Amino acid sequence: MAKMRFKCACGKTLAVDERFAGKIAKCPACRRPVQVPELSNAPPPKDITPQDMAAKLASLSDAYGTAVLAKARSERVKAALSEYDRKVRKRRLIIAASAASVLLLGFIGYKLFKPYGFSPGKDNCPQATWPFLSGLSKQDARIRAAATWEVADAGGDEVAWVIQKMAQEPEPVVRLVAVRALERMDKERAAESVQPMLEDGELDIRMTAAFVLARCKAGALTRKTLAPTVSRALGDDTEWRRWLEQAAQEAALPSGYTDLLDTRSQSRSKGTRAVAAWMIAATLGADDRLLGLLRDPEPAVVASTINSLAPFLTARAFERLRQQDDSEEIGKRTIALQNIAYLLRHEDARVRTAAALALAHCGQDKIAHLLAQTFKDEDWFIRFAGAKGLSAVAPELALEAIHQARDESSHKHNVWIRRVITRIEQKLSARKPPEEP
Repeated sequence: MAKMRFKCACGKTLAVDERFAGKIAKCPACRRPVQVPELSNAPPPKDITPQDMAAKLASLSDAYGTAVLAKARSERVKAALSEYDRKVRKRRLIIAASAASVLLLGFIGYKLFKPYGFSPGKDNCPQATWPFLSGLSKQDARIRAAATWEVADAGGDEVAWVIQKMAQEPEPVVRLVAVRALERMDKERAAESVQPMLEDGELDIRMTAAFVLARCKAGALTRKTLAPTVSRALGDDTEWRRWLEQAAQEAALPSGYTDLLDTRSQSRSKGTRAVAAWMIAATLGADDRLLGLLRDPEPAVVASTINSLAPFLTARAFERLRQQDDSEEIGKRTIALQNIAYLLRHEDARVRTAAALALAHCGQDKIAHLLAQTFKDEDWFIRFAGAKGLSAVAPELALEAIHQARDESSHKHNVWIRRVITRIEQKLSARKPPEEP
């Protein structure tokens, strides 16, 4: 019987008959029992022939070829998917760009053809206003403001309803021009138009509306006449309202009120300083304290201060002072005019615009040279405001100032300014006596 060999744990090689497979034997070397391994049922390995090796190599070659083909197909699929993704991304990009272009063109068309302002139609307005009516609906807010000013001056009370519509504009410069124009025209319409402005919009618009409403109702600007309208314009500022109402009831200012004005006009908050400027104007008029705020480092505060002084610098205000023979107050307000004229050289356009608008409503011959400074400005609307102001003074003084400024300035005048200058020239020609034959 065949022997089977195995090793004991001690390292001794043992040989036993196959009939003892799976049984326990005793190692003759270490004398310990040892398990005889079981017999394997696997057939004995065959010898590998060359034919078997060739078959195995052929099988491996086929498997390798299949793997290579699979890899090639996988790479082609990946390339096809990548090309598809690229085309999809390109298509999406084209669609997105097309949509963006359509939206952009739509926005441009909307901006170009969107009606702005108000278009009253020629049939409803005097013929003298026709050259300016189209400007009421232009995109540029300053053109709408210029057109509003021109229509108001050309049409008078007949176009008060048009100016009333323009006073409802969202743009502050248009509203400001419209409200001031209404004050010179129809008092009832002006009072009606400014009522909503007391509680809506920027500080300067609310306060200008309050001053206009007070003058329309009472005819003069005093603490007593201004208290109701300015209180509404102050909104939630209960402390200022309380002080103002108390100041309106007494002949003299309440104790500590001027200290409060001084403290708040020197506040670190620009909003507080701007409100202080209006409160100084509402209680003290064109006071010297406002001259200090005209030198404020914040342009918004300077603009508010100019606007708070503007109601006291109109042609009607100076005429009333001349009738009262109040030379002291005239001198004070003239100093304010000169300080405002100095701000026509300010670097901020808001300040220069406010200064030009304030000077334009003065209507005094002696400020013609001050108004001429506006013609050196790069902003056409500021030059337009200066021209409108010069149209209210003696035409010979106005033209002299214009020609002097024109020599010093390289700016070209647009159609709005040229129209005003042409009217000034026509006014001067109409005043000259006809030449003798």
